[in-house]
Amino acid sequence: MSTHGLEENLFSTAFSLNPVPATICSVPDARIVHVNEAFLQLSGLHRDTIAGTSLASLPLWVSSSPINRIISTLTGSDTTQKAHVQMHTASGEIIDCLLIAKTITLESVSYIFSSYIDITEHKKANTQLEKTCGELQLLVQQHTLDLATSNSNLCKEIDERIRIEQELQEKEATTRALLNTPTDTLIMIDAGGIIHEINEVAAKRYNKPIDELIGVCVWDMIPQEAAEPRKQYVNDVVRTGRAIRFEDDRDGVWYDNVFYPIFGPSREIKYIAILARDISERISAEKIIRESREWVDLTLRGADLGLWDWDVQSDIYTTSHRYAEMLGYVDHEIPEKIDAWKKLLHPDDVKTFTQVLAEHMAGTRPQFEMEFRLRSKSGQWKNIFSRGKVMRWDISGNPLRMAGTVLDITEIKHTEEELRRTTEQLSVLLESLPIVPYTRRGDGDWGIIYVGKNVQEITGYTADQFSQNPTFWRDHIHPDEKERIFRELSIIREQETQWFEYRFRVADGSYKWLRNLRRIFKNPDSTISHVVGTWQDIDYEVKLRQESEYRLQQIIQADKLASLGEVVAGVAHEINNPNSFITYNIPLLDDTWNIFRVLVDKYLQGHPHWQHDGLSADELIQDMDDIIEAIRTGSDRINKVVTNLKDFARMDDTDMTRPVQVNEVIEKALTIVGAQIRKSAERIEIDLAPDLPCIQGQFQKLEQVITNLIVNALHAIPSRHNGALIIRSRFVEIIAAVIIEVEDNGSGIPPDLLDRIFDPFFTTRRSKGGTGLGLSVSYTLIKEHAGIIGVLSRPGIGSRFSIIIPLNADNPLYLRTSILCIEDHKSFQKELLAYLPNATIITSEQAACPDLVLLYLEEHPETDIMICNIPSKDHATMTLIEHITARFPLLAYILYSDDTQAIQQTMNPMPGCCHFIQKPFSILDLQTIISSIDRQKL
Repeated sequence: MSTHGLEENLFSTAFSLNPVPATICSVPDARIVHVNEAFLQLSGLHRDTIAGTSLASLPLWVSSSPINRIISTLTGSDTTQKAHVQMHTASGEIIDCLLIAKTITLESVSYIFSSYIDITEHKKANTQLEKTCGELQLLVQQHTLDLATSNSNLCKEIDERIRIEQELQEKEATTRALLNTPTDTLIMIDAGGIIHEINEVAAKRYNKPIDELIGVCVWDMIPQEAAEPRKQYVNDVVRTGRAIRFEDDRDGVWYDNVFYPIFGPSREIKYIAILARDISERISAEKIIRESREWVDLTLRGADLGLWDWDVQSDIYTTSHRYAEMLGYVDHEIPEKIDAWKKLLHPDDVKTFTQVLAEHMAGTRPQFEMEFRLRSKSGQWKNIFSRGKVMRWDISGNPLRMAGTVLDITEIKHTEEELRRTTEQLSVLLESLPIVPYTRRGDGDWGIIYVGKNVQEITGYTADQFSQNPTFWRDHIHPDEKERIFRELSIIREQETQWFEYRFRVADGSYKWLRNLRRIFKNPDSTISHVVGTWQDIDYEVKLRQESEYRLQQIIQADKLASLGEVVAGVAHEINNPNSFITYNIPLLDDTWNIFRVLVDKYLQGHPHWQHDGLSADELIQDMDDIIEAIRTGSDRINKVVTNLKDFARMDDTDMTRPVQVNEVIEKALTIVGAQIRKSAERIEIDLAPDLPCIQGQFQKLEQVITNLIVNALHAIPSRHNGALIIRSRFVEIIAAVIIEVEDNGSGIPPDLLDRIFDPFFTTRRSKGGTGLGLSVSYTLIKEHAGIIGVLSRPGIGSRFSIIIPLNADNPLYLRTSILCIEDHKSFQKELLAYLPNATIITSEQAACPDLVLLYLEEHPETDIMICNIPSKDHATMTLIEHITARFPLLAYILYSDDTQAIQQTMNPMPGCCHFIQKPFSILDLQTIISSIDRQKL
């Protein structure tokens, strides 16, 4: 496994190990770049089906509105955003999730990192808690009211009974009536437990009439284990003179008991009154409340939630045991006043907390919800997520009581930070390597899921262009390589590791050699999970290899030519001897035939109908003329072939350091082919710049090159009528080179032949006497001068050959085809520079002067495309294009406008190679058009 494979695996593992479901999306369209295993398990979706899909369009959400709102907010903000969303899980359930999203930036590229916390149980617990709290509050309020009423009544009754006891002797009958009035048990005993008074309720408890119970010891009527403590209570009342109150359970019935003294006239304790009230209903209610609180506590602990309660009016802030435990405190150590509690808040969070709380209490927020940091007992900061709500309001709409929960998300934040840090480290590591990592699906269309951002440095395309369009990679493979590449793709299932090389069309329309190394990863069932690989730019390596092979072929060719040089003299002698004989005798044959022709004419005057084998005398005479002309033509061709062979194989040892005036070379070449030029072209333009600096070179070799280019241009012109030949020379200071241009308006060169025109012996005119050595020899001679030959050809429009020779041969030229863009909008200027290699941007104000644009094109011979924004009815720009077309008819144009149809109808004349794009359009549309244009070969 390659180093990159391990790194890619580490990247995937680090992301996948995150137990919180998470996604990484692009900005601003929020298309999914990567998801972890936790997300896939939760959603039940397949990684291949959601790669490149918009996050909001996933079939998971009950409503995508929160997703769209967060994406819209994050586009202009780097704050953390949260929302509650409902999601369909793999099991078909609908769960509630807390979506936490934040924009992260890696190497100047932004992504949206989102995590999804399942808060279904939390929400259910909150709902149940709110319901239970409401019920508890009602129960507490009701029972508190009942207890208060009962206590108030009890106190009144006790006071009343004391008063009645003091007046018992005088109002015995009244007292008896009063004793039987309450619904509670009432017994009056002495210190020994003898019953002196008992009401009907108490008598019914003992199932005896009141008369039978008077004088009976009360301790004899209750079990011994219950009697003993009550005797002690009586003794304590007698000893202290104060009432005693307690509760007990008798046969499943709970009673609230009060033993209080009844004093006589001399303030001595005369009786002890026993009042017992049935409180079973209150005890049951308290039990329900206690069990409910225990259930709520268990629910909160199960959800790992702490509970807080804030009495706004009294400013009492109460927290649960779990709340304190989160921060390392014990119960009651957390401040009970909100202002004191705020001292635990991180200083940076105080303002936001206060604002969110105030907005909720003012009714502008449906609930209080936010993340903040609290200082723990150890001094460390804990990340807390809290939710709360005002539970009770007064009649004026002021909040009275507020309650909520807290969740410790410190580990989640640490995991997110660790994941972010790991992602950044891996991204930096991968982007610093001279390779482009990628991941593609293991089935279907083999679409690319992930591509390293440094792919733009190699290809000029962004990573999104590869991942968003499944056929993007396939569409840019060289047509000659596609069949082989996809044949090898078909056997990847049998090979775990595979590598191959191919040509790939980059953004400027040229092709680069890439080396592709990839490895498959399989599922447990042996199906292919995904494919991980790397692309490496080996264009320079391949060119070195090709150059090496070319040099080897040159050595072989040189050896062949050396051998050819040894025999060429003999061959030339052997060919020239009989050919010289033929050449010498052709005029004699012609003269002799002319003599005999006179005799034949005289003979035919007397024999006008003479024939031989059905041929007339005139036909035989014409045949003789044709034969003599054919012999002459054949002899000339033999001389030409021998001369070209000698020139091609000749070793020239002349000194290359002699100064040469280029214009003199051109003028000398014109004297050689001048007659042929006048015969082939109606319009001839010679534009030679004066005072050109001299170059170091060999006069005859340059003369041979220019002669070859002129002759080739004349052959490309189909007819003399409207045929044009243009020869120019100039000096370009910025590259310190002299440029010679030979341009024609002929038929042009087909694109599939452009790469072969400099190959030795390649010609399309072999049937017309072409040897295929002219351009090959010219290319070699210009290379000897450290120069460049460039060719720009448009079929049906013409061709231009450019010879660029530096003044200093020690400073070789390095030119790449380039594009000139006229655009005013800054944002689109940046996009053009990012996606179009070797592009130059000028504004419409700079382009307002056509002479300046023409000067730029003169000084940049490598420019072959012009991209221009034409505002509606902008005649100035169209006039500029007319000026440029007159000077550079082979320049290609890409024009975009709001109304391209109107522009096309207005432009006159229309440039020969022109493409229109209707606004708005994408940069990919522009790159597609550029790729379709035949670029200049340098």
